[in-house]
Amino acid sequence: MMGICYQKIGEISEAEKCWNKVLDSSYLFYHPIIYYELAQQRLREGNFDQAELYYSKIIEKFPSNSLAEDAMLGPVDIYVAKGELEKAKQYCEKTIGSSKSSRIKEIAIAKLGDINIKLLFSPIFTETSEAYSVKTGDTLSSIARNFNTTVALLMQSNGLGTTIIRPGQKLKVTTGSKFSIVINIKKNELFLNYDNKLFKRYNISSGDPDSPIPLDIFEIKEKIKDPPWYTQGGDVIPPNSTDNILGSRWMGLWKSGTKTSYGIHEAIDPSDIGKYVTKGCVKMIREDLEQLYDIVPIGTQVTIKSNE
Repeated sequence: MMGICYQKIGEISEAEKCWNKVLDSSYLFYHPIIYYELAQQRLREGNFDQAELYYSKIIEKFPSNSLAEDAMLGPVDIYVAKGELEKAKQYCEKTIGSSKSSRIKEIAIAKLGDINIKLLFSPIFTETSEAYSVKTGDTLSSIARNFNTTVALLMQSNGLGTTIIRPGQKLKVTTGSKFSIVINIKKNELFLNYDNKLFKRYNISSGDPDSPIPLDIFEIKEKIKDPPWYTQGGDVIPPNSTDNILGSRWMGLWKSGTKTSYGIHEAIDPSDIGKYVTKGCVKMIREDLEQLYDIVPIGTQVTIKSNE
């Protein structure tokens, strides 16, 4: 613990002195913990070979320790630190498909989502994107319509600080029609998929047993920033009001072309996440909601389920 304290304040050499004393002792219980701390420290220093060595020691010497599972995902952290995001993504996908540990799968799913978002919001071209050459008369709005994507995603993917574009400019474009959403209300999880393949998982809150959202297929037909809230009593609560329960974004769900009262909006109280506290709508923490809002276009399919 003294070593960890030294590490927290940046006294790395002192931290390692403490840890090496323990490694030279017979207290084997602490050895995998220290190896893991050392691996993480070498990652921060950019010493990837040493990081991989410490991960390997945990796996070889303490295979039954829970940290051995974390060490199995060590290559993901190394690939990310080296900027090799595609390799990190592939490793996560392989782990999710092959690991027999539910815990390691959960960790891999979380890491995969973070990696996919980094790739999506970067100028790096992937299998989900293509290059588009701006033509005379093009605007970001017209390009977004043609590829069924969002202006916000075009701007983030291409590092644009303004909507101004010029002919001949190369843009990274991701076709939005391949995004879909599956919501598991039993586990309060929202899965963003791309081409029916897991892209990112978000934690949510959903309806209580007396007001559940129907298990059905919906479509996002409304997207509103800073929405007003229309109460059942007919009152209109303006955006940014402390009484507005919708928060910063609203994505309205329609069924078979008909508007419903259901939607995806902000959890004003983040502690609601994971609970059944809504009147049928889906709540997300603000950061996640705004991220999802920027990614998915109008027309995105939303499937509500109560099973795995």
